[in-house]
Amino acid sequence: MDPIGTITKYYPFLEPEVRDIIDYVTREADDYREFVSLLGERVNIGKTRPVLAYLAVKHAMNTQQFDIVDGIAETHGDFAIVRPLIHMSSCLRGDREALGETLRAADKAILTGTDDWLTMEMHNIKLFAIAELANAHLKVPTIINEARRHLSNRDVLESLAFWVYWARGTALRTSGEHNDAVKAFQAALKIARSQEDPNEAAYALKDMAGVVKFSDLARALELYLEAADEFKALGNIWGSAAVLNSIGMLFTSISQYDDALECFSESIRLNESIRLIPTVPLLNLSWLYSDIGDGESAVEFARMGLNSSRVSHGDGSVVYSHANLAMAYALAVNDQFEEASRFLDTGLEAVVKVGSELDLMRYFLVRGLVEREKGDLEDAAHAFQRVLRSSERFGSPRYVITSLLRLAEIEISNYIEDSEPDHIKSATLYLSRIEQIAEEQNYPSVFVEVTMLKAELQRAKGLYEEARDTLREAVKICKSSGMDSLCSKVEARLARLDVDVGKPEIATEFVNLARDVVVPSKKTQEVLFKVLGCLVIFREGGFEVYARYSDDKLSSDPSLVSALISAVASFTQELREDAVGELHSIIHHDIAVLLEHGEYVTCALLADKDTYDARVLLRRFLERFEEDYGDDLLSFDGTLAPFRTADKIYELFLEDRQI
Repeated sequence: MDPIGTITKYYPFLEPEVRDIIDYVTREADDYREFVSLLGERVNIGKTRPVLAYLAVKHAMNTQQFDIVDGIAETHGDFAIVRPLIHMSSCLRGDREALGETLRAADKAILTGTDDWLTMEMHNIKLFAIAELANAHLKVPTIINEARRHLSNRDVLESLAFWVYWARGTALRTSGEHNDAVKAFQAALKIARSQEDPNEAAYALKDMAGVVKFSDLARALELYLEAADEFKALGNIWGSAAVLNSIGMLFTSISQYDDALECFSESIRLNESIRLIPTVPLLNLSWLYSDIGDGESAVEFARMGLNSSRVSHGDGSVVYSHANLAMAYALAVNDQFEEASRFLDTGLEAVVKVGSELDLMRYFLVRGLVEREKGDLEDAAHAFQRVLRSSERFGSPRYVITSLLRLAEIEISNYIEDSEPDHIKSATLYLSRIEQIAEEQNYPSVFVEVTMLKAELQRAKGLYEEARDTLREAVKICKSSGMDSLCSKVEARLARLDVDVGKPEIATEFVNLARDVVVPSKKTQEVLFKVLGCLVIFREGGFEVYARYSDDKLSSDPSLVSALISAVASFTQELREDAVGELHSIIHHDIAVLLEHGEYVTCALLADKDTYDARVLLRRFLERFEEDYGDDLLSFDGTLAPFRTADKIYELFLEDRQI
């Protein structure tokens, strides 16, 4: 085989005799897996140097050739630098106690004293064990600092710093700091490429894709496939299985269930081929079957995943949390709500222990689904609102749209129950937000699907002619965008519009349409906007209670502007007797007035354009304003003094843009 960086990156630190042995084995081998086998045989012949035994085990771990690891453990397991990897191999195979042994053995090897590069390797082992095997990302910064202290003034060791950047990326990903996580993975990838190490490059690509998927599914798939090629060429079966599982999750998110099923099944097969427990792909299969309504299969795979998670990861781990959530979802699909709630509560305990906001978002998604299946729509709505807030903070249109669709479903269900027009108003608002995202991100198919949902709302109100006009407009969009299959779907609905059906049937149609919406796998476009100012208007009377201008060109008296906005809002309500909802924007040339309405006040954001992100900031500002000044607003008598301290809220949300 030709030399590869996975082997040769250690050459600068090796004595000539050790390097000669490795060169000889490389020439004799046809590929990396055979290199691992031959090196393992050479080490087990008799006496050997600790560093050669370490490298043999290190390479065997890369290809999960555990028989070689076990053989060296018997003959040379007393070497301090070898012990951490031996314990790690046991951990990979389901021995939970071995994780602690791995960390303790690495610390012991460091304290015993060894070459600088081997000390760096011990730090790297700890980072991989904590970040990849334990998912204990809160502990990662401490170990990174230990490694950085060792790297200080040792430039020659920078070639071994891959796992420092990689571990930082995993910790940032878990905390939702996606941009910084990608930068960390890119730095790790740069080191791997400079050393021509395909194994480390594959890990960086795999985990970078795990962040990129939140904003650009197509690019994430490219990264996953590149990582899969690297792992496969190297013979890293565990890595290949992990990438297939991730690709399966990506396919599930865009409703390509057959492709996802194939990926999960192959991931399970690969794990089992090296005697590893396939907990995660088992759980993902359960999620897939729940999504498509096959409750029986969902429960079966959730139970398998739950049982294996106890063995492979232990109670309280993030994987155990996911197993409980998967079981809760599966049971809810099977109408076993009491049992589902029990597993959901257990899952929450584990999520709280892990401390990941992403996992907490997943919990609330399942909570909303369970409560929806139980018929508790109010609690379901609260849960989906939590998911919406988190997904807006992470900047993921796909999850934002999913949350908004679920909330719209709940509103239409409520409308069928009590015929209150406010539910139609809320559902329409949620759909309008999706339309805005679809326009900004150039998702014509999503825009058309949401247009069909709006037609269903008009149908529910008895506005058949308006619904017909809405669907005709959707047909035009389909034809202009070349979406023939979607056009046929819209035309079929247009043909059925005259069929007289009851509200329950309309609700069912709405829900089925909403669950068919698929967000395209393309890069998220950032739509820039400029904040010009903000007004807070007391709803009763239209009085201005707070104003702040950021643009020097704005000179109008805020109190007059507030009164004008209130007058326009009232006028639009009087234009039509059947008008529902409230005014949400006033657009004039290069200035947009975005309106969000709270319990006590209306907030008007002055911006250069109306964007979804601008509205998210405005809603956060409004929520915080009413939270901080609720008592003052409740007893408002015209005194503005209490609100003068609101500048800090304005600066936090509308200038620093913290959401």
